[in-house]
Amino acid sequence: MKDEALVYFENRSHPQAKLGVNLDGVQFRKISVADNERLCTKFKDAEILEATKQCGGSKSPGLDGFNFNFIRTNWDIIGADISEAIQCFYETGYIPRGCNESFITLIPKR
Repeated sequence: MKDEALVYFENRSHPQAKLGVNLDGVQFRKISVADNERLCTKFKDAEILEATKQCGGSKSPGLDGFNFNFIRTNWDIIGADISEAIQCFYETGYIPRGCNESFITLIPKR
């Protein structure tokens, strides 16, 4: 019985046969060097403001209690702080716990 169990598990642990997926010859689209450089640059304040304008303004507020209508209405007061937080993310890759996840829409730039 011990030998049969050993053979059974040895057979199951060997690499499986190829799945038959072959990507040879498939041409994947690539971004240009210029687009790559643009995507890897720091966020501009205008880009951050534009991203907040594209978010649904009246959606439920985050843990801080503020929705995007509030942020847009008070951008002249809080915009610099929001931009600083986004730049901090760009430099560290760290999003502080409790941040409104809606800002995640800015992440794909990098």
